[in-house]
Amino acid sequence: MTRSARIVSTSDRYDLALEQSVIQSMIALDVELIASAPENESELIRLAGGADALLISSREGISEELLLALPTVRVVGRNS
Repeated sequence: MTRSARIVSTSDRYDLALEQSVIQSMIALDVELIASAPENESELIRLAGGADALLISSREGISEELLLALPTVRVVGRNS
């Protein structure tokens, strides 16, 4: 059974090639990995709607409003 997940990364300085490679090698994992550098929290909320996980740039804050606006997000990681 395939599990589908959506991961959004906000870093414009971090290459996701390693993550893409690992994801592609996992046959039973269907992951959409989105890389973007939103300019503000509103744009991040729009971009990450429906995401299961966020990889947040170290330049961005994680506010209560952000988390409340993204109820499907279960994991938040930080790129540093």
